[in-house]
Amino acid sequence: MIAYSIDAINAILMPLQPIVGRPTFGGLWNFNRSLAECLQQVTHPKHTTYGWAGYIMKEQAYALLSTLPWTDPRDVGQFFTVPTDAITDTDQRSRERE
Repeated sequence: MIAYSIDAINAILMPLQPIVGRPTFGGLWNFNRSLAECLQQVTHPKHTTYGWAGYIMKEQAYALLSTLPWTDPRDVGQFFTVPTDAITDTDQRSRERE
């Protein structure tokens, strides 16, 4: 599986424009379509054509696009926990100074 950096994700989501003023059906519809187009660019291990776009679609809508049924990723909990063996920027800078 590919690991994306925060900068890469921000670049992929750059085309999204905030909804100005009161949200309308049309504004939400266009935002959802733009978000789906952006999520198609993020590589998914099983859904190579449509990427992660299925994550924001109903199962019935995604079934019209792909023959592979969509399955949500496992729940990772409320918070992201950094693994104890992860090398963080602080660790890296400390080692460079040494």
